[in-house]
Amino acid sequence: MKKTFSSGSLSEKKFKERYSILLVEENEELCSFLIQVLSEEYNIDAIFEVESACETIRNEQPDVILSGGTFKNMSGDEFCLLVKSDVKTAHIPVILLKDPVSMENDNQRVADCCLTLPLDISRLRAEIDILIFNRGIIRKRYIKLVLGADDMLGPDIEKTLPSDEQTFIGRVRKLIEENFSNPDFNVDVLSAAMNMSRSGFYTKMKMITNQAPADYIRTVKLNRALILLISKKYTVTEVAELTGFSDPKYFREVFKKYYGESPKKFVDNL
Repeated sequence: MKKTFSSGSLSEKKFKERYSILLVEENEELCSFLIQVLSEEYNIDAIFEVESACETIRNEQPDVILSGGTFKNMSGDEFCLLVKSDVKTAHIPVILLKDPVSMENDNQRVADCCLTLPLDISRLRAEIDILIFNRGIIRKRYIKLVLGADDMLGPDIEKTLPSDEQTFIGRVRKLIEENFSNPDFNVDVLSAAMNMSRSGFYTKMKMITNQAPADYIRTVKLNRALILLISKKYTVTEVAELTGFSDPKYFREVFKKYYGESPKKFVDNL
């Protein structure tokens, strides 16, 4: 069961978009209280079944997860550990609300932030904004790492490969870049252009990049899409076409899965 609240303007912060909070809490009274005090500033979703929470988090990619940790079958720390152990959700900040006794015995904190009950709402709002701000800084560093601070063409890690592997990946990347806007460009076309069998090409790509060829093509395209979006010269639909995604809706879905946010939201938050 979930409750969703519509968007509205933020006071004081004047963010370009309202940030999203997912409440994961089986105590409906506490959940209702948190919704009441936070819904004017943030987009709120609430899920009362902790068993299905992780799947919801993977799909919705909220900006912050908030929980009182009052679950029947697990503790708040155990729930937080599930979130942080999943590569698709580990980057999402988690705030746990705890009673003072639990806080005193909290020697191995898993959450990004723990606040005591009864709750100081002003402190909660401040912690939410700090976590979102810090995540934005991490995002910018990630962009520099993945796209490269100099040429913004590809992962810096490729520069550490042996020269023959750099040459190979350079040829692969060049072919992908020459076919950015071609929706029919795929692994078969790429492997043929490299004069290799599909299976042989797959094995070599997997060995060098630890990615399947299709995933590598998608990664290069999405990196280029991000550069085009950051330039703010193109609409999302135009960027999708320029990077070979014939369906803008599919492009948005893939982009969100890769970067954790929709194309518009990601760029607006830079």
